[in-house]
Amino acid sequence: MKPVILAAIVIPIIITIFFLTLVFPLTQKQNLNDSDEKLLPRDEIIWQKLQKTYLEQECREKYVGQLDKMEECFDRVKEEQRLNPPVELMP
Repeated sequence: MKPVILAAIVIPIIITIFFLTLVFPLTQKQNLNDSDEKLLPRDEIIWQKLQKTYLEQECREKYVGQLDKMEECFDRVKEEQRLNPPVELMP
């Protein structure tokens, strides 16, 4: 076989293998980073709802039997949630 034909076949194969081993994993890593960023708003919503539940439970424990103060505490929690609402997920 002539060296030119051999080089014309082998060099593209080597270049293809190089790109598949180097570039393909980088694109997969980029996709994983993108998916991590998409989880952040959902995590924020979960955290805010958990925080609201915790604050409401604190109100119940702190003001047992004191309905007026308990309602004021719930109102403060609602106001906090109104000022910092959970971020809605974008479709």
